[in-house]
Amino acid sequence: MQIIGPIQAAMIIAAIGTIANFERASELKSYFGWAPVVSQTGKTFDRASLTRAGTCTMKQVMFLVVANAVRRDTEWAKLYKRLVPLKSSYDKRTRTYKGIIKVFGRIAGQIIEMIYALLKQDYEVLSKVLPGEKPPEATLYDPAIHQSHWQGHYRPLKPPHKPETTVLLSKQSS
Repeated sequence: MQIIGPIQAAMIIAAIGTIANFERASELKSYFGWAPVVSQTGKTFDRASLTRAGTCTMKQVMFLVVANAVRRDTEWAKLYKRLVPLKSSYDKRTRTYKGIIKVFGRIAGQIIEMIYALLKQDYEVLSKVLPGEKPPEATLYDPAIHQSHWQGHYRPLKPPHKPETTVLLSKQSS
């Protein structure tokens, strides 16, 4: 089940240009306007809000993506249902939760991180394809993998980085 339709996907790709423009997922979140900004004094003032940066269009697109994700039977909806009572206040008079935008922000940030990881992986694979060679299929979101991540069976998209070893040779005096 897809949470990002073809129009939203096209808008995201058009806004990004190439994923190589972003070194980290946090830069993409900030560009989309869904990065948290934390204000702290150390003793009394501790508050988090969304950044004022980002493009208005991408904020709206990601809001609609999250709204679509939490409406359907997805892992994102399960996360939403779990976080709303924890992060929002309940209004007994209206029998609704207030402040659910915090939860939307959390889910939007995670979806943007997923978008970044999938695009970055495909970018790196395509950069190694020789001219005239057929590129492999793009990596798509898999709900089964997502569910296994939630159950503690995390499998990173990238293989583990093996550090290069440098051998230092010393000159022996003759």
